[in-house]
Amino acid sequence: MTSTIVFDITQISWQSSINWTPVAFYIAIGSIQLVMKRLYKKKASTAHGFSWFYDKLSRALPFLILALGLVVAAIYARKAHADYTVLRSAYEKGQCEITDGTIEHFVPGKDVTSESVESFEIGTRHFAYPSPGNTAGYKTTAAYGGQMKNGLHVRIDRCEGDIARIEIIDDVKPNN
Repeated sequence: MTSTIVFDITQISWQSSINWTPVAFYIAIGSIQLVMKRLYKKKASTAHGFSWFYDKLSRALPFLILALGLVVAAIYARKAHADYTVLRSAYEKGQCEITDGTIEHFVPGKDVTSESVESFEIGTRHFAYPSPGNTAGYKTTAAYGGQMKNGLHVRIDRCEGDIARIEIIDDVKPNN
C-alpha cells in the first residue's frame, strides 16, 4: 500500500496564522501619537482641575495605546505557539484518534477573500477546519489548494479537535 502525506504536524515548524490587524492598529496609533507629541510639544497647563487631568492623560495615552498593542501581540503569539506545541506533543505521544476511510459530504471552503470553513465526513466522524484560521492543525481549504475531495481515501490523525496528520491512500481510487 502506498500513500502520500498531505500534512504532518511534525514536518512543519510553528507558523502564526493570527490576524495581526488589531495589533498593528494599536501599535500604529500609539506610535503616531508619540511622534505627533514630539513634533508639537505644548507646554503643560499648571492650572488645577479638568485641564490638569487632561494634560496628564494626553501625555500618557500614546504610551498606553502602544503598550496595549504590544501586550495583545505577545498574548496572541503565546497562544498560537502553545496551540502548536500541545497539538504536536499529543501527536508525538500517540494520543490522537486515527480515522481511516473515504471522504463523503465534502463542503469546500468558499473563497480566499474571507475566512471560510471546509468540512467533510468519514463514516460517522465529522471534520471541519477554517482557512485561514487560528489553528495549528491542517487548514488548507480547496480555495487555497487543498487536496480534499469526495471519494478520496484518507487516514487522518486528529488530536484536540485539530487535524495533526493527513495521509492519502494512493492505492484506492477516488469515486468521483
